[in-house]
Amino acid sequence: MSSPHLSGVAALLKAAHPMWSSAAIMSAIITTADANVSDEFLEPALYFAKGAGHVNPNKAADPGLIYNITNNDYVSYICGKFGEGARNIARGVVDCSNSMTEEELNYPSILLTPKCGTAAKVTRTVTNVGPARSSYKGSVTISKTFVSATVTPKTLTFTELNEQKSFTVSAEWGIDRAPTSGNQFVEGKLTWTSNDGKHVVTSPFVVPSLEY
Repeated sequence: MSSPHLSGVAALLKAAHPMWSSAAIMSAIITTADANVSDEFLEPALYFAKGAGHVNPNKAADPGLIYNITNNDYVSYICGKFGEGARNIARGVVDCSNSMTEEELNYPSILLTPKCGTAAKVTRTVTNVGPARSSYKGSVTISKTFVSATVTPKTLTFTELNEQKSFTVSAEWGIDRAPTSGNQFVEGKLTWTSNDGKHVVTSPFVVPSLEY
């Protein structure tokens, strides 16, 4: 039933914010979802089972910040995925001089895969759709101590509506890391909290160990 429910929520958000892109609507839904979800054993559900969590339409209508993706971003992603074959997919003139990977796409969730002795980094850009003058503090919470993650800068300050700010998230495995065999991953979340406490923007954060 999630598909019709989400379609209805998306329609409501589009009515409330006619200028928002589909990516902006998706971001609002993901970053305001309630992540406190239990699995069939009444244990905390993992991201690969629950997604971002239960949708909260009221919060999604006023998310504070959104992760937007433009048409050109999608073209750059397709170029990175298929090279010159992107022309056949886009059905038009495509400039593949700039391409990006999956990790670089401005998605509201984050996947970082550190390699041996090297931290993985990714840059994201958020757009202020809340109060024109606002400030947010960032924090990263990780479920295991053998993974360290940071966000830079730790504070984003806005003075205008629709103003954009970029930040970098990095993660690396510690010396007392987890075993590398099997399909293992560490969960966390990146949270931007407004100074007035009215907006909490949460991104699911996953660090797999397969490429250590």
